[in-house]
Amino acid sequence: MGLTNLAEVNAEALIRYREILMADGRGLATHAQALSALRSFLGWCFDMGGLAFPLRVAERLLRVPRADVVRPYQTCTRGEADRLIDAALSLRDRALVLVMLGSGIRVSEVQGLDCSDLVEVDGEPVLWVRKGKGNKDRLVPITEEVSEAIQHYLAAGDRKVGDHGPMFLAEDRGAKTRENQRLSTFGIRYVLKGRVNFAAIAKRITPHALRHTFGMEFQRNSGDLNKTAKVLGHATLVPTLRYTAHLELAELRISLPRWRRGGGS
Repeated sequence: MGLTNLAEVNAEALIRYREILMADGRGLATHAQALSALRSFLGWCFDMGGLAFPLRVAERLLRVPRADVVRPYQTCTRGEADRLIDAALSLRDRALVLVMLGSGIRVSEVQGLDCSDLVEVDGEPVLWVRKGKGNKDRLVPITEEVSEAIQHYLAAGDRKVGDHGPMFLAEDRGAKTRENQRLSTFGIRYVLKGRVNFAAIAKRITPHALRHTFGMEFQRNSGDLNKTAKVLGHATLVPTLRYTAHLELAELRISLPRWRRGGGS
C-alpha cells in the first residue's frame, strides 16, 4: 500500500489496494488468497487494539471474490485398485486397503475403528463410524468381501468382532511395548504407500485418493447425489457435486473424435 505503519491504514488505502490487486492479471484464486490473508492480519490487529476503524469496514472493503478452482481428483482405476488389493500381502494390510476402497471413510475414521464397529443391520455388514467429521456418527454399508477381510484379520490375532480395542494394530518393532497399539493415521499412510509402490502404481495414491475412488464408483453406480453425500458423510451436497463433474468428463470422452494414425486418408 506504500504505507509505513499501521496507523496510516484507512478506508481509502484498502480500496486502492483491492483495485490494484484485482487489475494485476492474476487469477481469482490468487486474489482471494491475498485478500483473505490481509483480512486475517487486520483481524489480528483489531484484536490487539491496533486498528483505528471497525473491523467490519475492512471486511466489506476487502471483499473476497468467489473463486471456483477445479482440481481433478486423484483416483485409482479398477485395474489399479485390483493390483493394490493383490499387493496387500498381509491380512491386516488387505483388510486396511479393502476398508478404504470399500467404504470411502476418512483416514481418521479408519484409524478410529474398533473391533466392535463391524456390526450387522438387517443381516448385512455395516461399519459404525463413531465421531466422524463434525463429531457425528454414521453407519456405512460394506460388502461381504470387506467384512470377511476384517474378520480374517482379527481371527489371525486371536481377536473377534465385538471385542474391545482398536481394529487395526501397529506392527512395528516397538508396538507391543506401547500401551496404545492402535495404528496411527501416519502408519496407515505409510502402509498404503508401501503397497502402492509394490503394486507399481505410478500415481500418488493416498488414503483420501481411495476415498475419492470409492465416491466416484458409488456415484457412478447409484446416480444419486443424496446417497453419495450420505455414505461419504458430507454435511452438504457442495463437495459431492464434484463427483458428478468428473463423471461428466467420462461422458464427454465418449464423443471425442477419433483420428486415424499415420495421417492416411
